[in-house]
Amino acid sequence: MQVVDQNGKVAQPHSTTKCFDHGDDVANKEPDKLVAISGLSSFSSTSLLSEELVKNDEELKMLREQFEELQKKFLEKDEALIALKDTIAEMNGVNETLRELKQQIMEKDSLLTNTNL
Repeated sequence: MQVVDQNGKVAQPHSTTKCFDHGDDVANKEPDKLVAISGLSSFSSTSLLSEELVKNDEELKMLREQFEELQKKFLEKDEALIALKDTIAEMNGVNETLRELKQQIMEKDSLLTNTNL
């Protein structure tokens, strides 16, 4: 059905559908809610960051303790290795002395054998 206005023109019907707000101007309509939301977001971000820092700090302390223990073990093993090298050098000296003594014994035995003949 067409509605005709007083000038004889067909009247344009008004749209009955509503325009929906997609939240583009939430800041203009509800600034307190926006501040509250950003504050909550900031608080939770700070809280998460703080928890992460505490966790990282604890992990760093644990790693430092492990490092100190490993360093201590390394120094102990290094000292043991140095002592072992010294012992090996001493044993090599003793073996050389033993060879020399054996050589002297063989020479004396040879002299005795030659003298008895």
